[in-house]
Amino acid sequence: MKSFSASSHANTRIRSVALAVCLAAGALALQGCATTGGGGAAASEQPDYSFIVKGKTTKPQLVEKLGQPSQSTMSSSGNETLVWESSTVSWDPKTFIPYLGGALGGSNVKSYALSVALDRKGVVTDYTFNSGNKENKFRL
Repeated sequence: MKSFSASSHANTRIRSVALAVCLAAGALALQGCATTGGGGAAASEQPDYSFIVKGKTTKPQLVEKLGQPSQSTMSSSGNETLVWESSTVSWDPKTFIPYLGGALGGSNVKSYALSVALDRKGVVTDYTFNSGNKENKFRL
């Protein structure tokens, strides 16, 4: 019969904890970024809207290139405004350090929004492009 000693129990426990830490670190590394929004280019790169021409580009062409808008509003005069939004969150790896992550870590959020005004016929009359980059640092 194999004897059970305190040192072998400690070694087994250390190996188990080390394996758990490695698996958790690997899972967190794979989840370092998150993206929201749809259509167009990824939020980490500035989208190319050069295909939009006032008085020429139509709503179906916009939807074909950019996907469905995230918002759509209709004015009392019958003009429509479409909005496409996209954002990416990148986490600082220090955020995932147990107990210290809240003081050391943070995130970076890149966002883009395109707002397109259409006339009653669904043709572009104007558009506005906004971009933002916000760094969030967690502090205790």
